[in-house]
Amino acid sequence: MKASRFHHGFVTLKSYNGSMRCDLHVHTVHSGMCTVPVLTRICKESYNDPIALYETLKRRGMDLVTVTDHDSIDAVEPLRHHPDFFLSEEVTCTMPSGTEMHAGVYGISERDHVELQRRRTDVPSLLAYAVERRLFVTVNHIYSSLTGSRTEMISQSSRATSTVWKQSMARYSHAQTGLRRALPRLSENQDWRERRSHIVFRG
Repeated sequence: MKASRFHHGFVTLKSYNGSMRCDLHVHTVHSGMCTVPVLTRICKESYNDPIALYETLKRRGMDLVTVTDHDSIDAVEPLRHHPDFFLSEEVTCTMPSGTEMHAGVYGISERDHVELQRRRTDVPSLLAYAVERRLFVTVNHIYSSLTGSRTEMISQSSRATSTVWKQSMARYSHAQTGLRRALPRLSENQDWRERRSHIVFRG
């Protein structure tokens, strides 16, 4: 059994036979007002209580539970003690053109939430952060006219992924260069030869 890095309890794979059920797009009262233009001042996005939502999802056969509130992780407090709960959110991003895009980001920590919110008006930066942190990201409402075209999002995503890949390869190349320079000197050292399989180089 391994502790989750998000400190929301324990999640194990022992009881699952290769598949798990989880609803990846659910909201609670913490999502704020409805995002549909006409309804923004009339009703909330959701009236679900976090605890009641958790119980409903479990009754419906979900193995794991998450909540994807709009730009909020306030629902985590009453749910973090459940071993089958993990934290997520739906981030409202502003594209360079000014249109909005909703991105689901899953398996995040409180620190990730802060960083995602800080970067949500800079989509390339947000995506680069998500790639670097290995966060699973989805583009929501892909056929909705309310949040604009997805073409721009795909373009931004490709550029951000490419940038992070190049940076990672540059760090790897730097580490390799350092290793090649060190090997001639280190190979003369008997003690190092016995321990070299345990050395880790960081870029």
